[in-house]
Amino acid sequence: MDLQEYPKKEELIVVCEVNCLIGGLLYLMSLSQQDDANGCMKILNTLLGLVRDSKNTDKSKDDVLLVTTTDSDTKFEIEKSKVYLGYKMFWIIKMFIDGKSFPQGNLSAEKHRQHVYDIVNFIMIENFLVEMIDFDAEQFFRVITRIF
Repeated sequence: MDLQEYPKKEELIVVCEVNCLIGGLLYLMSLSQQDDANGCMKILNTLLGLVRDSKNTDKSKDDVLLVTTTDSDTKFEIEKSKVYLGYKMFWIIKMFIDGKSFPQGNLSAEKHRQHVYDIVNFIMIENFLVEMIDFDAEQFFRVITRIF
């Protein structure tokens, strides 16, 4: 289904955000950001907000690895967890640094440059930096070294 011209995308974004439907959220926000110079920052800020708001802290990195092989109830609980959302944030940052768009394709040269600029500014925010280093410093540095 092509939602490019769907008039109520913002409402769907809220539904995806509230229900922690990250794939749908990223898809809809990616559609919305095509004409928005601040689209990357909106995506990053939304994901950071979900990470911060996640009450589910009992899942581990090993649980995240099981997400594709478990029953739907457990999968949903994993997808709402702080650890899943944190790694999803690293994943989208990596995609944008590598010039990829979500769900497929590549960013234009101009969009790629803007996304990298936004990411550099975003990772310099002290609260984000501290939170992501506390979350998984090794993965954080693995992702951001791709900028250089």
